[in-house]
This record gives sequence, structure tokens and C-alpha cells, in this order.
Amino acid sequence: MEQAEIERIASVEGEARLLEENLQLLDNQIAELNEFKKSLDFIMKSKDKEMLSPIGKRVYVKTSIEDKEKLFVEVGAGVIVKKSPSETLEIVKEQISRLQEARMQISMQLEEYRGELEDFVRLIRDKN
Repeated sequence: MEQAEIERIASVEGEARLLEENLQLLDNQIAELNEFKKSLDFIMKSKDKEMLSPIGKRVYVKTSIEDKEKLFVEVGAGVIVKKSPSETLEIVKEQISRLQEARMQISMQLEEYRGELEDFVRLIRDKN
């Protein structure tokens, strides 16, 4: 096998590994957003006026819910805006949709790389 072929195999294998890692990250983000949707639904339906709110590093503080119709959503660059629960759910649904689309594109690229690697394996078998 020529050096160029070996380098191409290594390159494709490395790219495939990176894509698999990216798929795992996307899956985690999608799962996290789906859990957030469930939590938001629970809060909106709940009659409770108190809840535990995370402040970081698995530490929570008891908080009072004064108005369930006004949520404060960070939209990027440290900007926070008021949103209704339904507006917030729409934002989350859009984020999930974009992540699923990215996941599909990465999956397609990964399948191409896997096909290319299978072709290399066949080529090696045929030479032996």
C-alpha cells in the first residue's frame, strides 16, 4: 500500500472520529433541551409558588415564583430579554430543530467516511 493511501485512511479515520464526537455533543445538547422543555412545562402547570433554582456547580437556592408568565431568557452576548413561556418554548423548539438538522448533516458525512473506509478495507483484502 502506498504512503498516500495510508495517509488518506488515517485522515478519513480521524475525521470520522471527530464527527462521532460531534454527534455525541449534539445528542447531549438535544437531550438537555428536551429536558428543559419538560421542566418548563412542569413549572407552568405546577401550582407551587416555590422551587429550587440552580446557581451553579450543583448548588441550588429556594426561590419564589412571582410570575410564571415572564421568563428572562439570555439571547446571546449577555443580553437578557423577557419572554412568555410559549415564546420560550418556541425558541427551544427552533434550537432543537437546528441541532437535529446539523446532526443529520454530520450523520450523512460520517456515512460517507465509513463507506470510504469500507472501500479501503476491500482494496486491502483484494491486494492480499
